Amino acid sequence: MPEPRRFTGQVAVVTGASGGIGAAIARQLAAAVCLAARSKGRIESLAGELSRAHGVPTLAVVADVTDRASVKACVREAEGALGPVSVLVSNAGVMHYTLMKNLHEDEWAQAVDVNCKGMLNAVGAVLPGMLSRGRGHILTITSDAGRKAFPGLSVYSGTKFFNEAVSQGLRAECVGTGVKVTTVQPGDCRSELPACTTDEEARARYAQRPRVSAPAMHRACRSSPRRTRPPLVLLTVPVSPRATHTGLPLRRAASTRSRPRTATSGSTRSTSQTPSCGPCRSRRTSRSAPGRRSSSREGVTRPTTRPWHVRIGQRGPR
Repeated sequence: MPEPRRFTGQVAVVTGASGGIGAAIARQLAAAVCLAARSKGRIESLAGELSRAHGVPTLAVVADVTDRASVKACVREAEGALGPVSVLVSNAGVMHYTLMKNLHEDEWAQAVDVNCKGMLNAVGAVLPGMLSRGRGHILTITSDAGRKAFPGLSVYSGTKFFNEAVSQGLRAECVGTGVKVTTVQPGDCRSELPACTTDEEARARYAQRPRVSAPAMHRACRSSPRRTRPPLVLLTVPVSPRATHTGLPLRRAASTRSRPRTATSGSTRSTSQTPSCGPCRSRRTSRSAPGRRSSSREGVTRPTTRPWHVRIGQRGPR
């Protein structure tokens, strides 16, 4: 594990710090930190660990992010004990795998209360002080589900879209104030979030299986002739050439409706597989590797195209 970055003179508040990503962030901050969560024993234990490991002042405060008064009281206590809050890590959240048809409405409401209202309560508690001091950093842990909705996580995805939208608007409003606004979008992480699920049908269809450790998977891949890989859900959708450079991972997908053109050069027959988007086509046509070049006729190089698709590898959200 890399050495923690020390934020000299900084005071951070981390919500949802009793475990998972929140606890990991608190360990890496190595700053004066207020750990906020509902699990008193766990945050007190973590606070003692951080004090011994880094020699920084820590504070454990029991707080419920769905209660606005509780969050404001937590921030006041942190500023009284540690100093003005300069970093907020809004991490508290819940995630339920559930199918909309099964109407787990209480879980829908809990996701909105914790993920949406909890974020707003935390931001509202620190933003006035940061603006008055002309500095601060608000960091919200969202999810890759805040960029694309996942089946079985419709409500959770909606709450993460909300987090992203609020952060984007707040970031624009804070330009020139000295306050930074950041979101982090983790993918599938080994944490306690899936344990909240009570919809067994959704769990069976969409919840992630236990993941093996990276060294164990590396050994399995090296020893298996088939190169075993972790389970991967693939969504294949056709896209236009303009959509092939949106930041999504692109891989070639098989197409039964079209076949690649071939070119014969002497006794060597090569298959041309050139992407249809302009930037990729221009790069590919400049290469001369067999099997990755455009067809040529009478010394004139012209690109040949083949339909491309986006295969989005989804290991699920955190």
